[in-house]
Parts: sequence; structure tokens; C-alpha cells
Amino acid sequence: MMGIECSTLQIVNIIGYGITTKPIVELLNYYNIHCHIYDSKFLVDSAKQCELEHSMGICTEKNDKNCYYPLNDSINNNHIINSISIISPGINPNMPYLRFFNNIISEYDFVYFLLQHDKFIDRPYTIWISGTNGKTTTTEISTLLLQAKAGGNIGTPLVNLLDYKNLNNSIDYSLNMLFNYCINTQNINNNENQEKDKRCAKYLLPSSLHYQDTKQENNNYKNIMKANIWVLETSSFSLHWSNFAMPNLYILLPLSQDHISWHGSYENYIMDKINILDIMSKSGNAKNLFAIIPKDLYQYDFAKKIIDLANINIFAYKDSKHLCEYFAIPSKYANLFKEPFKLDFAMSVAGTSFAGIRTDISLIDKYKIGEYRIQERIHNNLLFINDSKGTNPHATLAAIKSYNIYNLYLILGGDAKGAKLNILYEYIKQHKIKVFSIGKDGKDIMLECQKLDIEAKFCKTLRQAMEEISKDLCTILQTGNEISNQNIAIMLSPACASIDQYPSYKQRGEEFWLLMREIF
Repeated sequence: MMGIECSTLQIVNIIGYGITTKPIVELLNYYNIHCHIYDSKFLVDSAKQCELEHSMGICTEKNDKNCYYPLNDSINNNHIINSISIISPGINPNMPYLRFFNNIISEYDFVYFLLQHDKFIDRPYTIWISGTNGKTTTTEISTLLLQAKAGGNIGTPLVNLLDYKNLNNSIDYSLNMLFNYCINTQNINNNENQEKDKRCAKYLLPSSLHYQDTKQENNNYKNIMKANIWVLETSSFSLHWSNFAMPNLYILLPLSQDHISWHGSYENYIMDKINILDIMSKSGNAKNLFAIIPKDLYQYDFAKKIIDLANINIFAYKDSKHLCEYFAIPSKYANLFKEPFKLDFAMSVAGTSFAGIRTDISLIDKYKIGEYRIQERIHNNLLFINDSKGTNPHATLAAIKSYNIYNLYLILGGDAKGAKLNILYEYIKQHKIKVFSIGKDGKDIMLECQKLDIEAKFCKTLRQAMEEISKDLCTILQTGNEISNQNIAIMLSPACASIDQYPSYKQRGEEFWLLMREIF
């Protein structure tokens, strides 16, 4: 191990200590860099570090290179922290304590910077996949067809894609460069041309850092080694906090209202998704960068301006049919999927084709759609559809449209994250879908449905909803209704997040299956 000699300036702040940032701390410690780690789970500061319980999973040994601090509104005795700070992507940008941190960068920024210098050979070709729905499916399909590495929001932190223990010279050099830039920022705090503020936090990194990408004259990746491609599922949170990282290929799936309470507005959400086009345009290698984006973004003047000014290669698509026709995607493969998965497949093939990357499309035969994504099971001659991953209105709309020949019992609700479900109601009313609402926003959903003469019942919990559906079916049978089991489908597609009642959508989806077996 090479190791950097630690100084007061060679300290990295970690804001939020979780899945994303823990591997970053491990890398920095490996290179003898100390971290100041801030997290709400820490109740005492570094002076009382030895009192932290081992059950919290924190190393309290004397050789621990890190200090641990509570994440609250009185950080560092209210003094500004100018050294580099790497933030966990999910931290809300409106948190008051962020005003104490300058030079906040994302996980993407950090890893991107490590890869950008000439000492680092065989840097990966990166594909970022974002959007409201379908990110995971598109990432999985792209990874399969390219036989590449997957990371990001799909569950693998970017640092874990690096073999950093065998890249001592390269990483050492890059980290020294990072600290040199940090030292330079100490002298520009009052510079009128400093980088823009993002909500609370200031970004003082000099512009020379932002676009330090390698300028390659003939960047042809058609024959690139597949093991050297990273396909990264990229959330709007990661995009919001990223300031200079950029992909070689950006695949943007359709956008709809999601995480509105976090971003502040739908316009902010869209901006966080498309600002990457501006960053890519400032690259010295812009002519070899690609983006495939929804055509309907042009309806927004603020988005159209960014797209029109971008000097990278951009393809705007309408839908899966448009993509399949333009990129000549064989129907025998496209027809393996129904919507919304057909669009995910088409985006994967079209994006890589647009960027000139060869894929083995025949590998799609091996792909299986993941759990809790419009997943079907037959139980006692009833069709149950588990779409617990449908956490926003557009995902749910796509799901219910796929079952328009059925008499649907639809379970909606949870935490709507500030999004409105209005786009669902017209279709629900037209097809006489019965709604059973649950969770934090369940009562509001019921009231909105009743205003539109949609049959709806607030059940609070998933168990209560399943019990009410069972009672309704029994009533139908007792009254001699001619509707057969073959025409009935019970669907969990909540259009809301699960965080009000469950650790994640997976636990909600698993409970749906358990209740199916128990109640029906």
C-alpha cells in the first residue's frame, strides 16, 4: 500500500454513513486518509467515541482512522467546513446542517475523479441509466447484453467496482490531486465566480476540476472489453448531488412525478435528471458522448433550453415502437415483453446501438423480470399481481393498463412522496376498478376516488385491504354474480413508497404473497 501522509487538509468528511459511503471510507482508510463521519445514528462526538457500543457496527479501536460526529444543527461549533465532503445520496438538500459544509461532492464525483487521470489505465466506459420507472430492469438487461458490471442504485456501490487495492499508484496519484484541488479552494471562498449554490450547501470547487476528463481523439468503443463497461442505475438523488461526474452514455427513461417532497417541485426533479447534459457538454470529449432522452421533455421550456444547448450526441424517442422501428430491433426479441418492460428492453438496445456499442441481443432469452414487478401468481384459481415496486402513479398506470380485460381489485397507497395520483383516476373510473387504499396517504386517495364516483375503501393496512377484498368476493359469490374467477385479478400496485409502513417495497411485496396464501 502506498499511503498518503495525513495532514489536517487530508481529511475527508462523510455526510451520512450507509451503504454508499461505507466502502468509500474503507478505500480512504486503506490509503491512510482519515475521515470525519457525520451521521444521525451517532449520539456523541469523537471525544466520547470509545463509549459507542460495538452493536452499532463501528470500529472503536485505537487505530481507527476516523472520528464520528452527530449529524445535527450544531456541527463543528457552527464553523464552516471547507475540506471535501462526500454525501450519502438520500440526504435531503434542505437539511439545515448542510450549511456548514462547503465542497460537497457525490459518490459519483469521487469515483469519477479517481478515474480521470493519465495514471489510471483501462478506465471503464460508463453507462448511466435513470428515469422514473424501469431503471432496475433496464440496468439488468443492459448488463446482461453487454456482459458488463452493474452498480449504483441497483445495490453495488461504485467503489466496490474498483479493484483499488491493486491500483495503488493510480489511486494514490488521484487522491493527491483531489487534495491539491481542495487546498486551492481555501483561497477562493470569496471568489465571485465560485460554483452555484444547490439549496443550502455551497460548491467552491474550481471549474478546472469539473471537466478534467480525458480527451480522446478517436474514442471508438465498438470493440471495448465488456468487463470494462460499468452500467450504473442512477437515482435523481445521486444526480442532484453530482457536480462534475459524467457518463459516456446516458439513458433516460420517461419521467413522471416522483420524490417531489425531496426535490421541492416537479421542475426541480426534471432539472436534476437533465443537468447532466450540460455537464457532458462541457467535456473536452463531448463529440464522443451520447444521451437518449424522452421526446416529451421538449414541452418544458427550461428543459428544451438545456437540450438545445447541449453539444453531445442526443436521440429523442417517443415510445418503444419508435425505438424498435428506428433501431431495427427484431420483433422476435421485442415481443418477448409486454409494456412497460418492452420499453426497458428497447431503451437498452437502442441506447447501446446509438453509442455504437456491440451487444449480443440473443442473450435476452436468459433474462427474467425481477420480483415485485408486475409479478403474477395463480392461487385457488384467482390471479394475483404483485407490483410492489410500482411506487409512483405512472408505474401503476402502466401496470393496470396491462390487465384491462380483468375485473381489477387494486390496492393503492403508502407514502405518495408529494406526488398526485390524478393520472390514474380517469382510467380507474372508466374500467370500474375497485380501489382499496392503505398507508399514510390512503385516506386522501379514498376521498379523491369518492369525489369521482370511484368505488374505494380506506383499509389502513395491507392485511385489512386483502381481508376486505376477500369479503367482497364472497359477497359476489353469495349473490350469484356470474363473474368467474378467470375474470378477476387482485393487484398490489400502490403508486406510493412503502417507507411509512415497511423497510422497503420488498417487504411489502412479500407480505402480499403471505396474505394471499393466508386469506385466500
